[in-house]
Amino acid sequence: MILGHNFLNILKMNLEKNALWIIMDPWIKTPYQNDLIEYPNLDQSNLVVLEKIKNYIPNLNYVCVSCPLVVKDIDLNIFKRVYLDPYFKEFVNFKNNYNTFLKYMIKNNLSDVVYCGFHYGECILDKPDGAKYTSKKFNIFVKKDLCGVLPNNIDYDNLVLKYAKII
Repeated sequence: MILGHNFLNILKMNLEKNALWIIMDPWIKTPYQNDLIEYPNLDQSNLVVLEKIKNYIPNLNYVCVSCPLVVKDIDLNIFKRVYLDPYFKEFVNFKNNYNTFLKYMIKNNLSDVVYCGFHYGECILDKPDGAKYTSKKFNIFVKKDLCGVLPNNIDYDNLVLKYAKII
């Protein structure tokens, strides 16, 4: 469901104060070779989104990241170290671990989650602590204008709407 403007403003203010905001994969450089071949300007467009996220964070009470420190590049069949943008190094990192996410939610008595980061309709949904899995227990939202979107013709809105409300 894509929400109306007035309701969205009230909801947004509530979520800023009372929801966990997860920044998915805020790395400095994309670790997947095929993504960079298919989308040569991906890292540059990701930097623009990261700056928007950094500017938005002061509005938020609960912020974590979820980014593994090592990934497997399936196309090259190698493991690669992943480097977070330095700004995000001090945030709690779930490292795509659902149990770490769940413990945080319980400890902080939270019921709402807002995803942003990389990439809209992809990792934000599919990682072990992504919306596809967290939506079974929590109210899930995706802040679309704080997400990197892969420049292709896939209708990501319909994928996201299976698990989350778009704000």
